[in-house]
Amino acid sequence: MKHFLVATYPCLVKTINQQFELDLNDQIEIENEQFIFIYPLDCSTLPFCINFNTCKENRFFSFIKKNEKTYIILEKQSSFSVTHKEILKFNDKICTIEINNHKIAFETDKKKCEHFCFHSIQNYKVSKIKNFAYLQLENECFLFSMTTEKLTHILGSSFDLQNDKITFEKHFFDSQGRTKIQKLEIEEEGILMKEERMIYNKKTPSRREFVSFKFMESIRAKDFDFAHTLLCKKLQESVNKENLQTFFGNISFFVFLEENQFLCFSQNSKNFVSFAVEHNEIQDITLDSL
Repeated sequence: MKHFLVATYPCLVKTINQQFELDLNDQIEIENEQFIFIYPLDCSTLPFCINFNTCKENRFFSFIKKNEKTYIILEKQSSFSVTHKEILKFNDKICTIEINNHKIAFETDKKKCEHFCFHSIQNYKVSKIKNFAYLQLENECFLFSMTTEKLTHILGSSFDLQNDKITFEKHFFDSQGRTKIQKLEIEEEGILMKEERMIYNKKTPSRREFVSFKFMESIRAKDFDFAHTLLCKKLQESVNKENLQTFFGNISFFVFLEENQFLCFSQNSKNFVSFAVEHNEIQDITLDSL
């Protein structure tokens, strides 16, 4: 399908095989592309992707049909910002929560914790749970302790808050169709994990092909039980599930390089991981810091 992209600001446009530098009011023709990537030259505007498989308008672009042509209009982002403030009182302490489009902040008289969101914040809920300030968005929630003044960030696909208990699900959309369900209970002294279980999509075949890739998916999902089953018997005897967690740390995502070789990323480190695989079982794992 053919589209005409209209730039309302200078930007770099990339397709799979080409790239274009556009100025204000420039126009290019896009045809038979699944994705295009827009990189605004103004650093105050975030890069974004247009997925032609879904073609849903958002604050970054809109569609206009005129004279049998479909135009994609890159929407100029406003230079104005509005900060919403919520104030929660905890005995003699006050917590101010600020929500400003992509930024969230929790502030007391001694400390301020900020978090940047890559998505625009549309709807939110604020409440008090024991000695915690609670902020819930569509796919994540935040718990700020008034005792320790530390911020806990939880990602999930759905949340349910009942009294002092939070139940949330996280869908991974990986080869095993994992859904993690966790139940937390909020106490004055902290957050307690009351239940954690993993559900697998039964329609997804659990074949052992691509065993190293499935292992990395399991580590990212913190599904160390499943990851342990992918090791050979000798490695299972010498490495337990706790070792796997310590060895790999808190991986946020990984990149496939070639067969049995990956880059994995956590908040504080980047590592190169390689696997020795025989008979669809992992015989050895090598991890090198970068």
